[in-house]
Amino acid sequence: MIEVAGGRAPAVSRLPRLACLGKITVPQPFGNEQLLSALYSRVAEHCERLDVVALAADSPAGHEEIDGKIHIHAGPSARGLRSHFEYLRYSLERVRYLERTVQPDLWWVSDPLDSALVGWYARRVSGAPVVVQIQGDMFRMTPLRFNWIKRRIITLLTLWSVAWADRVRVISHDMMRQLRDWGVPPEKLSYVTTRADFALFDPARHQAAGRALREQWGWQESRIALYAGAVQPTKGTDLLVDAFIAVAADLPDLRLVLLGDGPDLPALRARLADAELTDRVLCPGWQPYNSLPAWYAAADFNVVPSRDEGLGRGGIQAAAMERPSLMTRVGGNPEVLRDGVTGWLVEPTVASLAAGLRQAAGCDRLVDMGRAARRFAKARYDFEPVVRTMIDEMLYRVVRERPRSR
Repeated sequence: MIEVAGGRAPAVSRLPRLACLGKITVPQPFGNEQLLSALYSRVAEHCERLDVVALAADSPAGHEEIDGKIHIHAGPSARGLRSHFEYLRYSLERVRYLERTVQPDLWWVSDPLDSALVGWYARRVSGAPVVVQIQGDMFRMTPLRFNWIKRRIITLLTLWSVAWADRVRVISHDMMRQLRDWGVPPEKLSYVTTRADFALFDPARHQAAGRALREQWGWQESRIALYAGAVQPTKGTDLLVDAFIAVAADLPDLRLVLLGDGPDLPALRARLADAELTDRVLCPGWQPYNSLPAWYAAADFNVVPSRDEGLGRGGIQAAAMERPSLMTRVGGNPEVLRDGVTGWLVEPTVASLAAGLRQAAGCDRLVDMGRAARRFAKARYDFEPVVRTMIDEMLYRVVRERPRSR
């Protein structure tokens, strides 16, 4: 028997074979990106074999084998509408290949949309159970992201995926409540939240690197706010920039780092140039995951200005680095912090974010709040406990309750 959190491995002659389907990008070599590689390496310890079907990140498509157990199938990346067809074409071919050669005992699907379409097909051809994961707010998307027709299609696809899935993973209690309100049986849902690597995001390890960045920018005495994530409407980066412009004259020591890339970045840079604030805002673009702790260490506080959000990972990573967060009160964000103790919750508007920036920039308790934030987040989102729950709820429990039928 293999001990796992909350239960035991099923009494079988071998470990299960798991295949993961996701419209996500994976780097090659795979170990270069610790967010995914650490997770899959840990899960693979409980599998006979682990296959990951995804998209190649800035590298040629191909197959990578790791330690004879993890197999990364990275398909060609594309943009726009073509990306959906390329992903479906490659993933369906990989499902047929895996069914011929591996015969997975279980399929994990990373989202209830494109990946779920592939998961439904995998379930049909293999007779193996499927776990669908819902990691974003699929029912309260901002109109700036999709028009009402697309939002309706996404809602219907999500409900369809939940209906046929053998188990559904949700990462926030807010999403759990939403699905129950839609009539999804509670016994089908597993709360397995997101995770942060508190060993990687260790403030003591990265303190010197953070100081070096501040010196490099010439912002040693400034109060620095950090945003880390995609630069697009759903993430509210335009709200943050407008809020910063609104308070800049009254807070001359405040600086902003927009860490990430996306379709809105050129327009936001132009807006900052018009406001003559380019010397107070840094836009370094996308940065590797493993370098993020140094950026958080360089900041005084973090901002998550999302219009809609499943669960703000940026707030968790900032907390791990002992940085309080200013977060919008949407989706699962209120679960990430204690308002006024480990950070602040505001509405997703320019006026509310501007008021929040004033409060955070003038706060003399940032160090104490940051320490409290790490304690609060570590009790809920630490890598090992979350992954143990994932293995128990999404691997052993499903294989035990719904074995492969063919």
